Amino acid sequence: MRVDFAVEISLPVSPSVGWSPGLSDKVEFEDFNLTEREPPMTDDRLPLAELAAKSGDADFLRVIAENVLQLIMEADVDGLIGAGRYERGEARQTWRNGYRERSLDTRLGTLNLKIPKMRNGAYFPGFLEPRKTVEKALVAVIQEAWINGVSTRKVDELVQAMGMTGISKSSVSKLCKDIDERVNAFLKRPLAGDWPYLWLDATYLKVREGGRIVSVAAIIAVAVNTDGKREIVGLHMARPRPSRSGRASCAIWCAAA
Repeated sequence: MRVDFAVEISLPVSPSVGWSPGLSDKVEFEDFNLTEREPPMTDDRLPLAELAAKSGDADFLRVIAENVLQLIMEADVDGLIGAGRYERGEARQTWRNGYRERSLDTRLGTLNLKIPKMRNGAYFPGFLEPRKTVEKALVAVIQEAWINGVSTRKVDELVQAMGMTGISKSSVSKLCKDIDERVNAFLKRPLAGDWPYLWLDATYLKVREGGRIVSVAAIIAVAVNTDGKREIVGLHMARPRPSRSGRASCAIWCAAA
């Protein structure tokens, strides 16, 4: 996507960085792409999900959430059956027998799920049990896979936090690959019409990097069109550096964009 107009950038400041609060500057740049990502490990928090919801992109996140839960249920049933779909083997205990529909209400919207059924035995996902809180763990799975490329252990812990059994390495790879493809398609989608306004904002995340916890800025780009519709158009992870002045930091972040 190409942007060729001046935009006002206002970045929230981490107290440990030492930048001047309320910093604002106008910067002009052309080629805009914030899809590059760093490889740190995030903690289990929801700022990116909340930003997406506030910026009119909650439907995008809802679709990803539906897909994540569906993939987890499929992996769970594969484990109970002892084989994947259409696979044959001595470990197989039974066969699949269609689906039944079930909805799950979250702050992302209503998730429409299809619970796998088995010919022998019953299956019901733990995260749909009454009073079971799953939203934070679910969004953490999405956030982990989105930002880093998640470790098998981390996803396994988050899946168990939703009241389900563990998940295999192959299932983690499939889940993360699907999320990554959907997110990349979303960030690279064409935007029709005129989008005269663009904001860059940031939320700070604590991440594990080189064996220690550091603060990393998740820079979010939000555009507004002539009808007043807001959409997230970019995401970039950046490490703040105290040695830079506020104006220099803004210029460097814009250059990276």
